[in-house]
Parts: sequence; C-alpha cells; structure tokens
Amino acid sequence: MSYGELTVPTIGVYSDYGKPILEYKAKEGKLNKRTIMLWMGDARNNHLPSEEKIFKDLCGRVKKYYWLNSEAKSKWDSGDSVIGSYAPYVSELAEVTNTASLIKFLCELQN
Repeated sequence: MSYGELTVPTIGVYSDYGKPILEYKAKEGKLNKRTIMLWMGDARNNHLPSEEKIFKDLCGRVKKYYWLNSEAKSKWDSGDSVIGSYAPYVSELAEVTNTASLIKFLCELQN
C-alpha cells in the first residue's frame, strides 16, 4: 500500500527504521531549518542497523524533530528497541500509546 511517496509495510514485514532513514537521506536536499519532522513508531528495529549517524545528521538539518513512541516508556531500550540511539538527537520524545496521549502531546505542542 502506498501513500504519496511513502510505502506502508504489509503483514509479515518487520520494522526496519534504518530503511526509511536512508530514504530520507536520499531526499535531504528538501530538508531545511524550516522543516519539522514527526516520526511515529516503537523504534523496534529487529536487530537491524539503526543508521544512527544518518539520523543524527537529518535531525541537525531540520528545525524540529519529534518522535512519538507507541510503546510504554517501561519497554523502551529493551529487546530490539533502539530508541536510546535516536533520543539524543530529537527535539522531543514522547510516549503516545493511545488517542488521549496523542491529543495531550498535540495540545502541549501548541503552547
């Protein structure tokens, strides 16, 4: 399934955050200090390369970079989670596990 330039994984496809990070790297010319990036996901990378250095570079090119993690904080950096690799570079990292927490994040962002 495809939405614009992004392809949505299908059943049986495991998360690989390095792949979309590399895709953003290919489009980095479109990123600038007016760009605000929003990433949503659990940061479970199935023990694949995190592409942390590229992620750090991308975050440095934009105005703000938000990561909304869909898992409870108590599960971050356990198992195959690589959120700790990305966390130092984002403007804000938030636990967003349901609609209420998403609305709360968006309301706080507005202020």
